[in-house]
Amino acid sequence: FHENDRAKLNEWLGKVEAMIALRDKAENLVEQARSATSPEQSLKFLLDARSQWQNLEGLEQRIAEYREDIAKLLVVKMQNKIGEAEKALDVEDFDKASKALENAREIKAAFPGEPLPPLVDTLAKVEATEQVIRKRQTTAKKFDEQAKEIRGLLKDNNKYQLGIDLFETLEKESEFANYPPLAKLRVEVSARKGPAEQWQEIQKLVTVEKWDDVATACSNLIHGGKGGDFAPQAKTILNKA
Repeated sequence: FHENDRAKLNEWLGKVEAMIALRDKAENLVEQARSATSPEQSLKFLLDARSQWQNLEGLEQRIAEYREDIAKLLVVKMQNKIGEAEKALDVEDFDKASKALENAREIKAAFPGEPLPPLVDTLAKVEATEQVIRKRQTTAKKFDEQAKEIRGLLKDNNKYQLGIDLFETLEKESEFANYPPLAKLRVEVSARKGPAEQWQEIQKLVTVEKWDDVATACSNLIHGGKGGDFAPQAKTILNKA
């Protein structure tokens, strides 16, 4: 060979050897994927293998299968976090609810590559739940401010009727229609009313089976010193509650 030809041949052989090394490395990564301890780790090895050598037989199919399996696992984990957020929201633990949703986002972010539709859909549910939390926080803040004012008026013998009137205005607002703390405040307001009105409130609570509130309202009527003819009936319901 001429020196020029020899140099070209050596250059070509070097490229071939480098390609063989990349293929061997890719095959080694595929073997590591088979013994990995989790689907996520297996997929990582397979993606690394593809970055080294794309043409390994069956590699793309295996990657697609692992991505689907991992997406299913992560969706379940995300749904569990959404459930945790909803439970925290029920007791108005807003920080815990938001933290659970943040964890759900982190789970989704752990998915390698472009997220599959089930993950995208579940993330949309996460964001929708976040909006519910924000709305509930706003409702809670507004309610707490007005409830504080109402309770202050109820304690004043000269202004308690203003507290009752303010509560009746509050409970007509649509955003508080199914707001759980409203029922407890209603019991406090009812205790300031006459025995007939208190008895009506108790009957309403019995109808919707809010037994804790029934018990409180009955105790208020019985021990408030103005139960009158309604006290014996309140005692009967209190025993059932």
